[in-house]
Amino acid sequence: MIDPGIDIDTTFTLIRSGKSGRDQVLSMLYNDHALRSKIDSIVLKYGGQKSDCNTIFNNTLIQFVKTAVKNKDLDITSNLHAYLCGIAKYNWFNENKKELKHRTENLDDQFNISLDVTPESLVIDQGKITMLHKVLKGLGKNCKEVLMYWANGYTMDEIAKMVGYKSNMMARKKKYKCFKELLSFLEQNPDIKNVLR
Repeated sequence: MIDPGIDIDTTFTLIRSGKSGRDQVLSMLYNDHALRSKIDSIVLKYGGQKSDCNTIFNNTLIQFVKTAVKNKDLDITSNLHAYLCGIAKYNWFNENKKELKHRTENLDDQFNISLDVTPESLVIDQGKITMLHKVLKGLGKNCKEVLMYWANGYTMDEIAKMVGYKSNMMARKKKYKCFKELLSFLEQNPDIKNVLR
């Protein structure tokens, strides 16, 4: 099983080393039961059936490897599980955009995401991602973690546990404060806001 805290650089090096390295990473991820369980939970939480889980899991792994090969500058600052769960979530939303439209309206409003956007196009624009990570880093480590987990669809209970807060209310307050700071920063820096659109 791959440790969710595995060194991302090592993973990328293996993927980019050729077919043997890619096969090794895919095999490790495919047999990572904790990752599979998290992705299954996402699919089931948003209306999927057990039969959908394997398809989304496989598509997520393939999407990740393709993106890592194509985009040499790809930089992941969250742990690998959180990143892959984000891809899985968008894969599932895109697969079921009609049935899930009402469930994703708030997410779309907050992040200006079209359901027709593919997961690859969301992660392939490295300029925007790098800029966003720099902005979030400027808000502080805790803010960055809370907002990234929140954007990846984790509940406030899950975020509280991962970041080490005593309750989901503390995580909720932190998310609100950080999101407000982020919006304020973007309003004061319209050039950066335009890049991130």
